[in-house]
Amino acid sequence: MLAVNIQSNLYMKWYLILVPLLLTSIFIKIEASNKLAINDSIYWIDDGKKEIISDSVYYKDHPTPIFRKEFQLNGKLKSAKLLIASAGYYKATINGIRVGQNYLDPAWTDTSKRIYYSEYDITNLLYKSTNCLGVMLGNGFYNPLPLKMWGNRNLRESLPVGNPQFISKIVIEYEDGYIEEIGSNDSWKYSYGPIIKNNVYLGEVYDLGKVIINWDINGFNESNWKNVKKAKSPEGILEKSFFPGIEIIENIKPQKTYFTLKALTDTYS
Repeated sequence: MLAVNIQSNLYMKWYLILVPLLLTSIFIKIEASNKLAINDSIYWIDDGKKEIISDSVYYKDHPTPIFRKEFQLNGKLKSAKLLIASAGYYKATINGIRVGQNYLDPAWTDTSKRIYYSEYDITNLLYKSTNCLGVMLGNGFYNPLPLKMWGNRNLRESLPVGNPQFISKIVIEYEDGYIEEIGSNDSWKYSYGPIIKNNVYLGEVYDLGKVIINWDINGFNESNWKNVKKAKSPEGILEKSFFPGIEIIENIKPQKTYFTLKALTDTYS
């Protein structure tokens, strides 16, 4: 009888030790999956293009990079979310469908101090088999033109600047409790899209002849696309956005549309 009691006490002792440790481990894993952070398999990526030195070159054509990553579900899906941040602006798609309603995202910050990332529920955008995450980058305030603001202030000399880049991860939770993460790393591919110029003040130039059909759809032939490069981090800490993003709330139709020869020849001249 004494031996039975001792054995029961030992079982209870190990139970009281192991269960809290197991629960703590699960909690830490869930907490980590809820945050966007750099690690060995998730980091900032870009197209590896060298930064421009001469101011005049900034006004030439510089097509926006587009990135793609295919992935598969490995079980019965419970939920999925995308966490993404960029230096410059981004547009993300899942299987060709725009993710979220945010525009001009992320919000403007000093990227050497802080960068906000957004979180999107993408559960209903995923297929049961192969999926594709697409990302298009814009210059935003991270890669501005060397314009003289107020006649004398060059934004490129006042802000942290560089070529657009991004960091992201998809967090997939399966019905059996398993959590899978798919991050931005050197397994991604990139090419260049139809936006050949873009600036927050001067707008963009869109070349229909450079549109790549279905580039963000699974099964696309990416054999001519290049491997992405690991980018130097903008250094600012990643923080989850806590405020509403910029959204389109109304579309205004023009009463008249016309072109003049002068307008066409003056574009970005």
